[in-house]
Amino acid sequence: MIFVTVGTHEQPFDRLLIEIDRLASDKVIDEKMFIQSGYSAYKPIACDYKPFLGFDEMMQKMASARVIITHCGSSTIMQAIQLGKLPIVVPRQKIYKEHVDDHQVLFARYLKEKEKVIVVTDIRDLEISVLSYDSIISKQAGTFSTSHFQEDAECFARRLDEAIQGLF
Repeated sequence: MIFVTVGTHEQPFDRLLIEIDRLASDKVIDEKMFIQSGYSAYKPIACDYKPFLGFDEMMQKMASARVIITHCGSSTIMQAIQLGKLPIVVPRQKIYKEHVDDHQVLFARYLKEKEKVIVVTDIRDLEISVLSYDSIISKQAGTFSTSHFQEDAECFARRLDEAIQGLF
């Protein structure tokens, strides 16, 4: 099962949902998919979905998923990694009015450098990332580790905060 989550941010993330639904509708990905759709306006046709999930249901979906596709929310990413999953991260972007700024893009790039996530900034690359997921995982065997994620995330957060404070 592929689990997709867009989090609880109040701006829609239709760009991701439309592409996931297209991949399912066209049978490009012939695997069951479940979407936590949040405040998105788009209603999937080919995938099961629910706007919001309780914590236990969310963790159950993540634990049972073969692949987790998520926005770049730090808590969701940390939960995926703690479950031993390498998440595919599609950061929300300001240009598409999915967030107020591009902090998710910056955070995703940082985590990609640390080999903690697979990043998709161009939605057209999502298909290849999902189709080649098992190959990516096998190439990263031995390099993917959950042990330093929290320290890495905290270090990035401190650096980002310092950079923002420096602007003022």
